[in-house]
Amino acid sequence: MSSSFRKIVLAIGAYLIIFVAIIVFALKPSLDGLRQNRQKVSSKQTDLNQIYDKLDYLQKISKNPQDLESNEKIVNNYWPDSSDISQFIIQTENLANNNNLVLDNVSINEIKNTKTSSNKKDNSSNGSQFSLSLKSSYPSILNFIKGMETLPRFNSISLINLSGTTEGSINVQLTGTVYYGK
Repeated sequence: MSSSFRKIVLAIGAYLIIFVAIIVFALKPSLDGLRQNRQKVSSKQTDLNQIYDKLDYLQKISKNPQDLESNEKIVNNYWPDSSDISQFIIQTENLANNNNLVLDNVSINEIKNTKTSSNKKDNSSNGSQFSLSLKSSYPSILNFIKGMETLPRFNSISLINLSGTTEGSINVQLTGTVYYGK
């Protein structure tokens, strides 16, 4: 009996080894491949959903060209074709006066081909660099900077220098860029 029992145990052991070998060498790589394919399909599904969203947006715009024209006018106001910096200076001076700031100095330097980056590519645009010297209390200066964000002309502030005065107010030197051109 022990010899037949031994043969059965050896046969079962051999089948188990073959079974494990099939799982490890055949099924596991196939399952890993399926898992990778599922991830790729999920990624492609996300890409496809984004494309459908863009298509839906473009179809809605094509049905209502007035919205497209309205949006174009808004963009042209924020980012005009020509520098026309005088309007920006007037708006900045009004903003300073509304926030009780003393505007000591305004200087403008024209620069070309300012790099602005987006997620997919670099865009070049024209711009005028501005420099402002202001004097007031901290809350007034903070309100002025917040107001710069809402001016009807696209601008960016690249440098802010603060220094205190003996009168208790703050001197501020702002440097930034006002953009124009396509």
